[in-house]
Amino acid sequence: MGSAFGSIAVIKGAKNIPRCDHTYPIHIVDISPYHPLVLALILSVTMMNHTILYMFALMPPAPLTAEIHTKRLEFAANYRFVRALKPPVHITLYEPFRLGDGIAYAFEKDIRQMDRWARTRQPFEIELKDYGFFEHNEHPVLFIDVVKSPHLTDLHRTFPLELRKHLDMEKRTSPYRPHITIGYRDITVAAFPAIKEEYSLKKFSASFTCASFFLWRHDGSNWQVLHEFRFGDPIAPPPTLF
Repeated sequence: MGSAFGSIAVIKGAKNIPRCDHTYPIHIVDISPYHPLVLALILSVTMMNHTILYMFALMPPAPLTAEIHTKRLEFAANYRFVRALKPPVHITLYEPFRLGDGIAYAFEKDIRQMDRWARTRQPFEIELKDYGFFEHNEHPVLFIDVVKSPHLTDLHRTFPLELRKHLDMEKRTSPYRPHITIGYRDITVAAFPAIKEEYSLKKFSASFTCASFFLWRHDGSNWQVLHEFRFGDPIAPPPTLF
């Protein structure tokens, strides 16, 4: 019972069920013969199971985002793999994580204190160069490669240390390979050799000034920008979500 984003059991015959500001999938459960304490316990457990998905990302400016999104559309049209079209164009800074309701809203308020830390850092250039591949056994990945730089490496190293001041997160030890995804999840192993052969010959080159990072929250259907943390005090046009 339930969904990826939680559910609430609505109890047949129950009265005075507390109101909730959130929208959940509804499931009918008949426990009318049971004691009211059982009703309260089941309701509280199902509400606690609801979580919210977040992530931190770097986003190119709108013109470059549009250009990269065109590359994603071309790939989807040619190969019929479309999953990468759903999230906005981005470079992951901190991979998605889930928080329960009891933590999430306090986190959203407290995390804005990271504005002060962000302002101590300066904007830096990010260079995009050609295409790369993750050769996973089940779902390989095609991406635009990001040229590693001392500024980006330092941001990725220091960001989790600052984040853990606001949220009790486990330390992540996986290597950081910054990239912008063009195709993933629905790419099949059988189709991947042809994709790799084609995109190994393709070229891509662009750069942009990274002036901020973003906190995203998933609304159950799409990612939404919750907050922008700006470096220093630059003036830059806002990014565009696709």
